[in-house]
Amino acid sequence: MSTRINHAHKLKRHTFKTGSQIYICVLDCSFRIACELALGKRVICWRCGKEFHLNQYSISLAKPHCEDCHIFKSDILKNKKTNPIKEVTTEMASSVVSSLKDRLSGVVTNQPEVKEYKPDDEEVL
Repeated sequence: MSTRINHAHKLKRHTFKTGSQIYICVLDCSFRIACELALGKRVICWRCGKEFHLNQYSISLAKPHCEDCHIFKSDILKNKKTNPIKEVTTEMASSVVSSLKDRLSGVVTNQPEVKEYKPDDEEVL
């Protein structure tokens, strides 16, 4: 007797060498479905864990997420101007460059004198 598992699946897309694609449930079940047939299925979001129904956009994703978790490109471009991480990395880069400049200037000033090579100066053994 087989027991049927009735739960929302957490799907991940798998692509075969032939190019065909299927969704496989990564939870403890053996559910598989062709990507084209998954439209409207109840699944679990990979980002927030809530249940949602697959739509035309989400079936194009390898790890489908809901519309609430979708980040629009326009929002990314707006936040790009005020990115605190970028400011911190710029400060770190300038401090690294200044410390590198100080170290290199010390190396250049502490170099020993280099004598010019003359073949007549060599002693014959």
